[in-house]
Amino acid sequence: MIRNPSTSTPWLVLSGGLIVFWLIVVTAAPRLGATFDEPGHITSGYAHWKHRDFRINAENGLLGTRVAAAPLLGLKPAFPSLESAAWRQPNARALGGAFFFELGNDHETMLSRARAATAVFGVLLVALVWVWARRLFGPVAGWLAAGLAASSPTLLAHAGLATSDVVVTGCFLAAVSAFWRLWHHVTWPRLALAGVAAGATFLSKTSGVLLVPMLGLLLAIRLLRPTPLRVRLGGRA
Repeated sequence: MIRNPSTSTPWLVLSGGLIVFWLIVVTAAPRLGATFDEPGHITSGYAHWKHRDFRINAENGLLGTRVAAAPLLGLKPAFPSLESAAWRQPNARALGGAFFFELGNDHETMLSRARAATAVFGVLLVALVWVWARRLFGPVAGWLAAGLAASSPTLLAHAGLATSDVVVTGCFLAAVSAFWRLWHHVTWPRLALAGVAAGATFLSKTSGVLLVPMLGLLLAIRLLRPTPLRVRLGGRA
């Protein structure tokens, strides 16, 4: 089947813009030193992967820390002793300081790889802003909203850091978007997508639980609308 160029062109332009956004964030990151919580955040993710230990920095969830630490697995950096007091407590700050600055690891490469992985959630956030604005107000609004989001100093600053802030924000908006579509037409694929997005939000940070009242509010708004709710879970809708 030949795709209509008029429908594929916006997505191609968006993809190019998102790549540029990711490159801007990633290339700016090496000029910034490690923030207060990045070493502990990345160290906890590495401990999750290598030692199956989930005590460290638990308030920041598992998703963002694991994503940030995944690119470090190929480096095989030295890890603090499992007999140390910092590990037994556990003390994420002390472990992070040792992991990054006391064991001879290439901390600059570790930090840049972790930041590049986390920046993907910033890309997801800009893409969802584009989708929402385009569907609500048209193509021009979509490009304007995406441009403003991509050039936002706040997003540019946080998307380049290996922390949980952009992770939970991107997952939160993805979950809201998925459930809003689900409550207009219930299908198995939409139900699965909504479940995955909600699960990712809950795993990204403890504050992800705020998704529950937000979804309740959206459901109430949806039920007040006169349009019927279509359900197709096998058989006829």
